[in-house]
Amino acid sequence: MSEEREAYVPGPRKNHPKYKKFFDSLASGKKPSFVAAQLRAETGKPAEFLDFPNEPAVPQNMGPQAQQALPRKLDPRYKMYFDLLTGGQVRSFVEQKLRQEQGKAAKFLDEPDLPADK
Repeated sequence: MSEEREAYVPGPRKNHPKYKKFFDSLASGKKPSFVAAQLRAETGKPAEFLDFPNEPAVPQNMGPQAQQALPRKLDPRYKMYFDLLTGGQVRSFVEQKLRQEQGKAAKFLDEPDLPADK
C-alpha cells in the first residue's frame, strides 16, 4: 500500500486542518467508534490516530534519507506500538495488532532502535 506524503503542518494533529473535524466531533460528544469509522473511511488512518491528539499529524518532511534513519520506536508508522508497550499493554496484543495492521513479525518489537525499514 503506497501512502502519499502529506505536507508538514506544525502543531498537534487535533489542530491540523485535515483532522480537526474528527477531534471536534469527539469533543462534541459523538461516539468514538463512529468518529473512528469516519476517520478511516476519509483518510485511511487507524482509530488509534485519535488516541494521540497532541502528536504531530505527519512527520516534519526531513527527506527520504533522514526518515529512513528514524529508529522504529520514533517512526510515526510504528511509534504507537512501542507506546502501547511502554504504557503497559499486553505484549501479545501489541504483537497481533502490529502483524494485522503493518504486516510485521513480533520480532520487530525486540529492536526498537534499529532503522524502521530494516
